[in-house]
Amino acid sequence: MADKEFAFGKIAAFSAPDGGDATLHIDLIGDLHYERSHRAFAVWSRLLMEAHASGEPVYVEYDQATRTLSDFFFPDIRKILFVAPQAKEGRVQVMFERAPSPYFLRMGAAGSGAMKVLLERAVKSKIPLLVTAHRDTQEILDVRKTETPH
Repeated sequence: MADKEFAFGKIAAFSAPDGGDATLHIDLIGDLHYERSHRAFAVWSRLLMEAHASGEPVYVEYDQATRTLSDFFFPDIRKILFVAPQAKEGRVQVMFERAPSPYFLRMGAAGSGAMKVLLERAVKSKIPLLVTAHRDTQEILDVRKTETPH
């Protein structure tokens, strides 16, 4: 997927007609197509429908040219315990409360400098952040302040 784009937002609308592909509308991004032939369509469409109903934000990966959804991730509210002061091999190690293994922030990624600052501040303030991480690689994809105080 050469023209891969990433976006974070709430699902404003979701439709999955019987036997057809699904369409989701992400605020500020527009409509994205989700093909029924995708390997995890049944599970993902149910999760996306639930996110739409609850107003949960999602982090999506899609093809810019076709506007076809290829992957999505749900953010979690995380308490940050540790952020390594220096990157090793381009990665900064991050530890979350109740996480069995470390996560990492790739310093070459878009917005990684700002995300590192947020993570470091959260260690000191002990205020949780909304963190999206890749489910397989444990790479931190997005970090934001939570919308509600904790």
